[in-house]
Amino acid sequence: MFGMGATAPITTDRGAAWFFGEDPYEQTVACARVWSGGQFRRLPEHLVTLYAIESAQPSLSRVKLEGLLEHYGFEEGPGTEYFSVQTWRDHEHAALAREAFEQVAFQEDPFALLGQVEAVYRSHWGLLDGLEQASRG
Repeated sequence: MFGMGATAPITTDRGAAWFFGEDPYEQTVACARVWSGGQFRRLPEHLVTLYAIESAQPSLSRVKLEGLLEHYGFEEGPGTEYFSVQTWRDHEHAALAREAFEQVAFQEDPFALLGQVEAVYRSHWGLLDGLEQASRG
């Protein structure tokens, strides 16, 4: 999800630990299901999902980078490089997804596609809410 490798530090009611993704939070699983779709999701739905994700990433990465620098004592360098790169790189990814989507979208129900975009964003917020809840114990 965050592109930071297989582990992440996390503090839970069981204490501080490294989380290896072997026991993901239910909100993470729900988000992954919405984002990945399933074998029956059609190409336009996959592409609108990809566009929704990629078009939001530059802003999210910028906010995360600012938070790391301003609140957690990070300095720009290898520890923040992922977020620095994503502030500009995902504009390219979003443009590619949009271009592909526009080639197939004209035949689709726009309200169904908007529903998919809403589900993408709601699942992401749900994932973040779950992480916040876990961090508070």
